[in-house]
Amino acid sequence: MIHFLYNPIADNGTCERFAREYAKEHLTQEECVFTNITLLHDPYGFIERHAQEQRMVIAGGDGTLNALINSVGSRRFTRPLYFFSCGTGNDLLRDLGIPARKEFLRVNELIEHLPKITVDGMTRRFFNGVGFGLDGYCCAELERQKKAGKEKVSYIAIAARGLAYAYKPCNAVATVDGRTLELEKVWLAPTMKGRYFGGGFMIAPGQDRNAEDRHVTVILAHSVGRLKALFLLLKARKGKHVNDTKHIIVLEGHEVSITFDRPAAMQIDGEVLEHVTSYEVRAE
Repeated sequence: MIHFLYNPIADNGTCERFAREYAKEHLTQEECVFTNITLLHDPYGFIERHAQEQRMVIAGGDGTLNALINSVGSRRFTRPLYFFSCGTGNDLLRDLGIPARKEFLRVNELIEHLPKITVDGMTRRFFNGVGFGLDGYCCAELERQKKAGKEKVSYIAIAARGLAYAYKPCNAVATVDGRTLELEKVWLAPTMKGRYFGGGFMIAPGQDRNAEDRHVTVILAHSVGRLKALFLLLKARKGKHVNDTKHIIVLEGHEVSITFDRPAAMQIDGEVLEHVTSYEVRAE
């Protein structure tokens, strides 16, 4: 038996329908059960109770998996746990080179030894990345448009508008493993465990989530005008933006602190937080 634990709001509210259609088409020899994961008081306990006799599959986006990971705390899953991507970004699968919506991904090993972010007194783990600045603005605007009922939303369209006039870059202080930089007109200040954010932008092309030392990569896009910033963002599709060493700083490390001179939005594996002025990351 395959047990899908789906997030009803993932993929613009189509997650359950897609999971059922996939099961009907590809799992004809299996009995499939579907449970709304957001209604479970203790997802970890539910999965542990059923995993011995059922194949447990989390169906949703990167944010769904992040929420589960942080509900688990220090506990470990004792049985195989799988992820079936029914989200809009799918940056985790993209980083791993796995086609979205094509197969189940075992995540037991992927969710161990994850970096931790502390922001506004809250500490949580993340498996892909945190975006601060323009990326946070884009994710926040995507959420607002979805809540307003807009069916087709575009990260790149929102980013282009932000770069054209809507988003104002910040001055920032960034510290990575004791090295401190004070920068002006900072557009982006993400810290990445994986390579991608924004549904396909290879923002940290040199990052390796499987590196033995478990480091993270910080990308700082700074001191650049709006038009040039747009060109750099477009180059980030293939990770070519890092070639502009005048405006892009790449730092690897284990202890990160980023502070903006005014509040801005940020995202943690796709979950949006607004009015943030600083965050800290520790990779363990």
